[in-house]
Amino acid sequence: MIIKQIDSKDSAIQELESFLESGISKYQRQNIQSEISRLKKGLVGEKQAAYHINQVFPDRFIAHDLRLEVDGDIAQIDHLVINKFGFIILFETKNFSTDVKIDNEGIFHFYDYKRKDFRPFPSPIEQSKRHEKILRKACDKINFIPAGIDHIVIFDHKAKITKPKNGFENVCYPDMIEKTHDKLIDSTSHLSTVISIGNLAKRILKTDSLSPQDAVQKLIKDFHRPSNIDYRAKFKITSNKEQSQESPATTPAPSPKKLVEPPKYDMLTLSKAAVELGITTTEMEDLLIKKCYLFRDERDYLMLSDTGKSVGIRFRKSRGYYFLVPKNLLSEF
Repeated sequence: MIIKQIDSKDSAIQELESFLESGISKYQRQNIQSEISRLKKGLVGEKQAAYHINQVFPDRFIAHDLRLEVDGDIAQIDHLVINKFGFIILFETKNFSTDVKIDNEGIFHFYDYKRKDFRPFPSPIEQSKRHEKILRKACDKINFIPAGIDHIVIFDHKAKITKPKNGFENVCYPDMIEKTHDKLIDSTSHLSTVISIGNLAKRILKTDSLSPQDAVQKLIKDFHRPSNIDYRAKFKITSNKEQSQESPATTPAPSPKKLVEPPKYDMLTLSKAAVELGITTTEMEDLLIKKCYLFRDERDYLMLSDTGKSVGIRFRKSRGYYFLVPKNLLSEF
């Protein structure tokens, strides 16, 4: 039973495409086109996975494209499936068009055609587990105890997946969902089974506990908040009125002899900024994403937006990459 379908991305795509018709810079155009491509590719991947999930689990309660906000934390769950006993599966979809490799250390890599080499990217399994923590917090608030939560990561068929001989059975293609699910059940440990039975018993004994179907519906009602990105601010798109006010005809040009010094900031790394606010680095990243200062691309990499640059956030490279945040910016949070 499908309780929630995938949210439409049409309005977001139409808004972004309308920006391409206005007078924008080459840099803005490239970023907007990249965002449109990311949205369209992601939607294709989610719809493909949703089709197979709906076919494999027709007798379960299914919610697609959930974005839960709980106490300031956000979980973007691509697909959630729950059976009548309260066993939940979280599906994370990745729409890579390049090859994907998982090494013996469990690190995920994608093939970068420009560099002719594999580059690491954040583990979608760990990403789904972070979503699980927020989901459990939401379940506590609605008085529902999941019997257990499993994770399955789905990659598009365009990506050739290479992984170790043992482990990562929960990483698959869309048409392998049923077989992957069966393997997960077979590999479930005795301890996990005991815990699941115990959780199921607790829920049955609680007279005011919700049914799995009611729990999903209440999660959607109380915590689902569709993404509402201010693309105009993110890509610094000005209206015709603002453009006329900023035109050279009405705004005097600065003297060519006068050198304007860039503003100086007391800069902090994300981890140090998080310490200043008493939160985790992940929570700091989420705060900056909500402000549209940072965003995640199709590979789940953190990227600096034009809005972020305008408030002084800087991107730096060394052995890896990191961001520097002006200390005075922390007063916003």
